[in-house]
Amino acid sequence: MRISTSFSTLLLLGITTRVASQNSSIIQTIDPFRFATNPNATLPTNPSTPSFQIFNSKFNTILGSNPSISLIIEDSLPLFHEAGVITSLNPPVIWATSNQYNLTSPSSNSTTKVTTISKISQAENGSWIVELITPSPEIPFVNGGFRYKDGILFAAQGSLTEDGGLTLMSTAPPYNTSIILNSYYGIPFASPNDVFVTQDGSVWFTDNPVGFPQGIRPAPEIGGATYRFVPGTTELRIVNDDFANPNGITFSPDEKTAYVTAMDGLLSNDLTGKRMIYAFDVSYPQSSSSSQAGISSSSERELGQPYLTNKRLFARVSSGIPDGIKFDTEGNLWVGDGGELVFMMGRDCSWGGS
Repeated sequence: MRISTSFSTLLLLGITTRVASQNSSIIQTIDPFRFATNPNATLPTNPSTPSFQIFNSKFNTILGSNPSISLIIEDSLPLFHEAGVITSLNPPVIWATSNQYNLTSPSSNSTTKVTTISKISQAENGSWIVELITPSPEIPFVNGGFRYKDGILFAAQGSLTEDGGLTLMSTAPPYNTSIILNSYYGIPFASPNDVFVTQDGSVWFTDNPVGFPQGIRPAPEIGGATYRFVPGTTELRIVNDDFANPNGITFSPDEKTAYVTAMDGLLSNDLTGKRMIYAFDVSYPQSSSSSQAGISSSSERELGQPYLTNKRLFARVSSGIPDGIKFDTEGNLWVGDGGELVFMMGRDCSWGGS
């Protein structure tokens, strides 16, 4: 099975690489149906060492006969948190963005909250090298990313003094950046989180207000939403605003279905908050269906722009919050829980995880 270049977010979220090369010591087979009939059954706790948990035998076809989990890079700083964009396969070159962390300046003895970009590459001897990148100009609280044109398109959360949006960064020194979008028709975004570019060149991205309670953004002027933007035009639309904190976004390989993760329980630690993955149909207007449900305006029909319909629950993660989300080329969906777990979901939902 070949992994698509946009899948690497999950590899770096776990700071591991999976090689399907069955080692029973790292495999747990779990029967999910017994939890529906046995009130005393409990889910296994997270193992102290990395392992695979199998909820559906189909996951064995992904793992192969002797799966392994290899730690390739670790650091005391949370450097490998978002993005995970592959720009080269031979040699491997991966770009990741960090979680927020405090940076202390020796000269002023002051502490500043920052995020950073890392370039992770493999040397000829097989070792991995991490290089911290300083874009020019810098990107305020950089988050999710996607390979775009000759560079990487990042979701910039913004700061207390700079608006967030979409920023394109060159992958060659001095890593020049240019702002592609920084407001919704003059209204500042709250704190953009993740981005996906479809084959027609349109940019889909999520925006949520978590930057304000985290102390990196002013009070939001607009609620959480998912957007579609066509660079070089004025085509910018909210395509969904059903939940407060949309996070990751991806599309099925045929781009007929969009998937968005919701993390409404993140900041409040509300166990009833949404920790869901939602699926949407990507629909296009038809000339003979001017009254078709889901089309929000006549101008949208005239432009023939896609819109999202048929929202439905695809899955709920069992721990943490659903964060980065990507498909492999076989149509299997992978999602990180924002912490220590990665879930793999087949077309009929959960198969297993690690």
